[in-house]
Amino acid sequence: MSRLFKLGTGASRINIHSSHVEKVLLLRNRSEYDAIIKGVELLGELIPSSIHRPDSIQYSDCNNQGTLLGILKYSQAVLSPWLFSESITGQQLYELGRLILDQQKILVGHGLTLIDARPDNYWLYDSPRLVDLGSIKKLDRQNIASFKTDFVNNILNPLLLERDLSIPVGKYYQGKLDRCEIDLLRITSTMRSRSLMAFSIKQRISNLASQIISNSNPEFINYLLSNGNSQGDLKSLTAKGLRVVKKLQKFLTYFKPKLGHKSAWSEYTDFHDEQYTAKKLEAISAFISSLPAESRVVDLGSNLSSLNLSGVDAFIDRDITVCNELRKRAQTNQVVICTDIAEELLNVAQSPHLSSLNLSGYANSAIATSLVHHIIIDAGLPEECFYLSLSRLYKQVLLEFISEDDPMIRLLQAKKGEFIRWTWPRQSKICSKWFTITDRIELSSTRFIVQLSNKQI
Repeated sequence: MSRLFKLGTGASRINIHSSHVEKVLLLRNRSEYDAIIKGVELLGELIPSSIHRPDSIQYSDCNNQGTLLGILKYSQAVLSPWLFSESITGQQLYELGRLILDQQKILVGHGLTLIDARPDNYWLYDSPRLVDLGSIKKLDRQNIASFKTDFVNNILNPLLLERDLSIPVGKYYQGKLDRCEIDLLRITSTMRSRSLMAFSIKQRISNLASQIISNSNPEFINYLLSNGNSQGDLKSLTAKGLRVVKKLQKFLTYFKPKLGHKSAWSEYTDFHDEQYTAKKLEAISAFISSLPAESRVVDLGSNLSSLNLSGVDAFIDRDITVCNELRKRAQTNQVVICTDIAEELLNVAQSPHLSSLNLSGYANSAIATSLVHHIIIDAGLPEECFYLSLSRLYKQVLLEFISEDDPMIRLLQAKKGEFIRWTWPRQSKICSKWFTITDRIELSSTRFIVQLSNKQI
């Protein structure tokens, strides 16, 4: 199923092909094209890994009802896998924010600026790269203000809400909170910093002024527009742009995710004895080794011990602390997804489509240990839904099952307060509709691992 993209402007078009992406952008004049070309060259030279350079780029004039405009067309190679902002971690967003400010500092120093500062303009797998070249503009007061507003809404606000209110940054984007005017003064932690409190007051005044202007009569708006063309000299604009970057860098550091914080699952490895853990790691390593070389593996329900697994391409969990720690410690070619696995599986079962759980079709194998009981008992996902969704996502799955005699199962059932038919014979019968079950390995008296091979692929 194709996905519709929210673009930065209604003046742009995008066409996705198997090997490349074509983008068309309507510009006001040739100078906007020159700014993009200059910005691409600057970033490509000074931070080459931070920008996805075009394979081809061209400009042409067009006449629109007597107004001379320009059309920019450029093509870029498809980057895979593509990750969306709904599933990134706070640590990854923090790292992206630092990169964006580094790019902005370079551009401002050469009379340019970014106007968009949002994750969806970047390739987020491995090293982030700017893919939306149209966000590079000439330096003026309006564009500086646009960048500042975008950075606050899309970088600082989600980081603050995650740090102080435990709202994952992915939920911020999923809930479209970037469209809400979040009053930082209502978050008590802002009172601890004088500079942050002053910044919050300015944001509130700016939002209030914007509302007043929007509700003003047409004559007043025309007056503002007619007197808004004077942008000042380049030297003063550069100084202003650099001051904005410096201030945002300071606040970004203030909103940095808290690493080392304890959560319910950050010390999960302490829950089990060494013999069980050793057998489990051995079974996982054997599973990964048996896969074809081109396989991509995700670990569903990751914890910090997952970092000991060799050959895993993505760690996926919903715990904020675990995901941020994983992101901090993971290798550069590994990605961390912070998402509700049960919710994702439900979406896949209801409407098959590319999901973050398989990196938009990039990954084809999964490790699902210490997971199934949480998804089915805790989250209440129907058993049929669980196995059907796995079959639509992966060719091979390593599944750990915990029997009804295990203390964890008894605890979860007691907490749920419901009668739950929890037996392997029942679940294996459901699972067998979509998978062939093989290679059973006993891990303890109540836990074992099986390998699932997709019958449909």
